[in-house]
Amino acid sequence: MQFTFSFNFFKPVVAVLCLLAMLSFSTRALAKADYTKDYHPQINKAERLVMAKDYEGALGQYKQAFAEVPHGFARDYYNAAVCAALTGHEKQGIDYLEKLVGKGVSLEYLEQQEALEPLRAHKAWKKFVKKYPKRRKAFRENTNIDLRADLDELWARDQYFRQAKGGLRVHGDTIRKIEADNVKKLLAWISKHGYPGEELIGMPDTLEVLPRFSIVIQRQTTARNGFDFKTVLTQAVQQGKLDPHAAAYLMDQQQGKNLYRSK
Repeated sequence: MQFTFSFNFFKPVVAVLCLLAMLSFSTRALAKADYTKDYHPQINKAERLVMAKDYEGALGQYKQAFAEVPHGFARDYYNAAVCAALTGHEKQGIDYLEKLVGKGVSLEYLEQQEALEPLRAHKAWKKFVKKYPKRRKAFRENTNIDLRADLDELWARDQYFRQAKGGLRVHGDTIRKIEADNVKKLLAWISKHGYPGEELIGMPDTLEVLPRFSIVIQRQTTARNGFDFKTVLTQAVQQGKLDPHAAAYLMDQQQGKNLYRSK
């Protein structure tokens, strides 16, 4: 059987390496897993092996990266599952899909991915499907769904008057007040719960690059003397709560520059 696929969630290597180099000097004192040292560099190696079509080597690199930290990122589990599918390690690939379900990725989404067809054809797939409701329930019980809803509301607040008649031209003052209030709310939640990464708020059924609440950070540009989230984002990357490319992109958005070449 032949099919084509693409790893849709690769991080631009330059953006990641630039940010990791910037962060590395301050991470050695961390007592817990340091994702800038123990995880992301290995993921970059795995992605390079994928680009070289060495899927067996990439799968081994993914395994090594996951073994070094408490949890991997959903996108990386997905890419590892595809590598497993391509190399005849179907059971290993389904194990990675179980990790995705534990983060909130839906069965419907996984069933629609062409690259996962070899896994769906394996005998272990029926067992995976049978256990899905139980794992879905566990995801909802172990994830702060209410916090995700509150965070999504920040996006809705940001958009409401922008989408109203007249938009920014008419409602500019109100929009600025909402933006400032959104920052206060987000910082308060971060102070209480930590940065809202995948392990805290899960995924919205599919794989996502940036959750909706990220718009709050993007609005705080240097040109408008907005709140600088650099320290918050840096700590989130170090703690495995935020992907370095996402952090680089948000920092570039805030600064209005392409310092980390995330674009």
